[in-house]
Amino acid sequence: MRFSRNFMDIKEAWGFRIASWWRGVGGQLSREEHDELQEALQAARDDFLRWARPESWTSDAVEMDNLRRLLGRTNDAGRPPIYRMNNLQVARAICREIERGSLIFVPSRKDVERYIEEERKRRRYTARANDSPRPDTLASAVTSPQSASSVPASPATPLNNAQPFNYQPDMPDGDAEELAASTNKENYAARMLGYDRKTFGDMIHAMKYFYRLRGDDNVIWHDGGDVEFNGEIIDNMHNWAP
Repeated sequence: MRFSRNFMDIKEAWGFRIASWWRGVGGQLSREEHDELQEALQAARDDFLRWARPESWTSDAVEMDNLRRLLGRTNDAGRPPIYRMNNLQVARAICREIERGSLIFVPSRKDVERYIEEERKRRRYTARANDSPRPDTLASAVTSPQSASSVPASPATPLNNAQPFNYQPDMPDGDAEELAASTNKENYAARMLGYDRKTFGDMIHAMKYFYRLRGDDNVIWHDGGDVEFNGEIIDNMHNWAP
């Protein structure tokens, strides 16, 4: 989960303009900026629909009144009149309108900036990986006639006196973890993400309570803050910072 799920960040689609939202009225965006923001909004929409819990919205009467007014401004001939719908029906209808595109979820600027930066890092990493020599190319260079002839075999070479390298199958304790970009160990995750252990423990407790996870349900923390459970990214740990 890369975006917060504040249901009051839902807006009407027809009057929404990306440039005005990001730069202010009359603001302009480059094509690259527009594409990045559009991608971020699509990712936010997908996350919101995947993890939103409409039944949890109904406890706030004031905000439900706001959602009713928002839903009333959408046009769905197959929907019953708003006044005949209970709060849960309204909340679920809001999600359907987001799926249809008449309503949109607009995340916080902080979430969008973090998403864009993470995507830029991912693209740079992918570009570097694609530019790296392929293993078969390196192997052919090492075994090519030119490279083989450049180091003549001779019994006088100093390598004849080299001592054999002793292979150590296990790394010293802790070394392997320092190289990891993800972990399921709470202490290491706290250091990796920049929190003291007590604060991080409180964040874990709040997150697991929200998702109805048991204390012994193992999650994996990634170095960008994403939290993985059963193979799915369910949230970003920075969303639970105090």
